[in-house]
Amino acid sequence: MSKSFEPDIFEFSTLELIYFKEISLIWDEDILVYYSGDEEKEFSPVKENWEYFWLNLDKLNAWDWQGEYKDNNTLDGETWSLNIIYKNNEINCSGSNKYPDGFSDFRQQLKILIS
Repeated sequence: MSKSFEPDIFEFSTLELIYFKEISLIWDEDILVYYSGDEEKEFSPVKENWEYFWLNLDKLNAWDWQGEYKDNNTLDGETWSLNIIYKNNEINCSGSNKYPDGFSDFRQQLKILIS
């Protein structure tokens, strides 16, 4: 049984098309696994970091991010996808060179979560 502050699903991935650099952060049972090329790191965020993360997702209105964000005028750049299920909330979106409001803040929250 998962702890109340841990997600049911947490998957974030990004691919920088110019450099062909792919990064993923995936929840696996009770750890967050970070993948970048051949590098793999495991993180076990503490309860306080999870609580801070969820609070900030609420502040960013991230639960309203849904669907596809796409800039059809840019060919190279970055593609990304995000799927989070936590309690009764869900984010399921992706993009190509376009992002929902607050996305750069979301990335900062990811860094804090795994610090």
